[in-house]
Amino acid sequence: MRVTRLFLAGNAALVVALLPSTDLAADGQALEHVLAACSDKSNPQSSADACKAINIAEGTTDAAFSAAYSDIGAGYIEQKDYARTIANCTESIRLNPRNRYAFFNRGVAYSNQKEFARATADFSEALRLNPKDIDALNNRGYTYMQQHDFAHAIADYDEVIRIDPRNETAISSRQIAYDLLKAGHGRPVGGATR
Repeated sequence: MRVTRLFLAGNAALVVALLPSTDLAADGQALEHVLAACSDKSNPQSSADACKAINIAEGTTDAAFSAAYSDIGAGYIEQKDYARTIANCTESIRLNPRNRYAFFNRGVAYSNQKEFARATADFSEALRLNPKDIDALNNRGYTYMQQHDFAHAIADYDEVIRIDPRNETAISSRQIAYDLLKAGHGRPVGGATR
C-alpha cells in the first residue's frame, strides 16, 4: 500500500506516492521538507537526493516531469556542471518537446562548453516556441558572434531592441557585431541592416 498526497509545485500539481515503510509517509512536515528540498534549485545534489526519497505516482503528466528535469538542469548551470544540465534538459525535452525552458537551459550549457552550433540550435528552438524571448535572442546573438556569423547576430540584436529599445546588452553587442562585420571579419550572410 502507498500513501498518496497531492502537492502544488510551481504551476503543476504533483501526485506523490510514498512507500508506507518510509518515515515520510507518516510525517506530513517531513514530507513537505523533502518536497521543498527536491524543488530547491540552489543545491542540485541535495535536490536530487531529496527527489529520490519520493516516488512520483503514475498519472503525473510528462509536462510536470519535464518541468522538474528542466529546473534541476537550471540548478546545475549555477554549479557550472554543464554535462548534468545537458542530461537533465535532454530528458526534459524527451518528455515535453515544447518545453522552451529546457531548450534555453541546454543552450546555455552548450554555450558555456563552447559548443556554439548546438547552443544556437537550442536557442532557435526556444525562440520557435516563444519568438519574443529576449534572453534567448540575446544568447543566440552571442552564439552567432562566436561563430563569426555577425549578420545573424545583428538580426537577433535588432529584434531584441525592437522588443526592448533600452536593452543595453543588445545595443552594445549589436555595435560590436557591426564593427566586426564592417572590418571584414566573419561571414556576411545578408539580411541585417543598421
